[in-house]
Amino acid sequence: MRFTLAERRILQSLADRTGLSVAEFIRDVSLNYRIVQRSDAEIKYLRVLIGMATNLNTLAHKAHLGEITHLMVSEFLIEVNQQVKKLQ
Repeated sequence: MRFTLAERRILQSLADRTGLSVAEFIRDVSLNYRIVQRSDAEIKYLRVLIGMATNLNTLAHKAHLGEITHLMVSEFLIEVNQQVKKLQ
């Protein structure tokens, strides 16, 4: 496998925290990784939340530039909170 320098540093840090070598860490994570299958409804909600997160980031950027008010950002956050509560 090939990794960038940054990826190697991350792997080394993670391996150090577990007391394993990088090779042992990669082997362990690769062989014991569990893929969680999500329902169609969960996938739909995750896509909605990702879109909302993108919109929030854009709104926050515009608020910092003075293009929109902080009240507009607050209203959007309330909407995001309501969507998150639906997931729980």
